[in-house]
Amino acid sequence: MSDFSPDALLRERPSPPPHRSRTGDVAKLRRATSRPVVRGKFLYADDGKYWVKGVTYGTFAPDAYGQPFPNAAQVERDFAQMARAGMNTVRVYTVPPRTLLDAAHRHGLKVMVGLPWEQHIAFLDEAGRPEAIERRVRDGVQSCARHPALFCYAVGNEIRHYVQRSRGEFAVAKNVYVATRSGWFSCSSVCHLAAGLPIVVQDTGSEVIPCGEGVLAFSTLDEAADALCRAEADYPRHQAAAGGSPKIIFRRSACWGDARNGWPALGDGPA
Repeated sequence: MSDFSPDALLRERPSPPPHRSRTGDVAKLRRATSRPVVRGKFLYADDGKYWVKGVTYGTFAPDAYGQPFPNAAQVERDFAQMARAGMNTVRVYTVPPRTLLDAAHRHGLKVMVGLPWEQHIAFLDEAGRPEAIERRVRDGVQSCARHPALFCYAVGNEIRHYVQRSRGEFAVAKNVYVATRSGWFSCSSVCHLAAGLPIVVQDTGSEVIPCGEGVLAFSTLDEAADALCRAEADYPRHQAAAGGSPKIIFRRSACWGDARNGWPALGDGPA
């Protein structure tokens, strides 16, 4: 957007009431009406490719009514800012109310709806758990079905084929992980490394993950651009280093250590 500046994100301009539309809003609504379709490896909407320019939204603590989203007025302000910044897609991690989908539609945004379920537990050990998961997923789909702002549903993350087809990963961490120097490391990054693909990730303060080859960390935009250039300039070397990184970083001795001797330095003890 030619008139966009970072300061625009800090100015909260009131959105028009739902029953009124400006000329620009009408155009956005028309663009958001067509449901995306898959053709080959691309998405299409209306008469052209749908280039996803997305932002994540959530998760949030439940409100007084149990909804894990901000109040309607806050959602309107947030979506207005996203639209002004050039975003066209929003990823949420829990099933949204129809009012949130309506707000997205008013601002020309599509919503990728996450359907949470217990994917990391032994759900077959508890009678009735598989049926409950299936029912919850079905209910989530039905609650959003046929809404014009619906982009797609996300039932799981780090899809294997998506990782295998990629050239690597560029990842920006949530600010809370960066600001607290938590050392957070994404499971998506692990999947890319395990597939022998280099990653360029935001530095969260980890002291046990070696960087430089295969894993390139950055703290600023200039460092991110430099890391991408370095990874591309010598891709085979970074690819080879990435393939061996999970065995070094996530070996038993590095992750768990010895309960008697405390946390060991990286490389101590048997693999």
